[in-house]
Amino acid sequence: MLAAGLIAKLILEWNSGPTTDTLVGGPIAFEAHRGGALGGVLFGLAMIGRSLRLKQNPTS
Repeated sequence: MLAAGLIAKLILEWNSGPTTDTLVGGPIAFEAHRGGALGGVLFGLAMIGRSLRLKQNPTS
């Protein structure tokens, strides 16, 4: 659920044009929003992958 939400946010951030630039505070803030969304997606996918690996190889 977390990954799906972050992927949706990333897609919206990436496809939004300069019209939203004034809403988020300028070009630097706009790129920071994109970077934060991308970082969140990658972190969420890493967490999901780790949990799947732990389920496959439980420690004794």
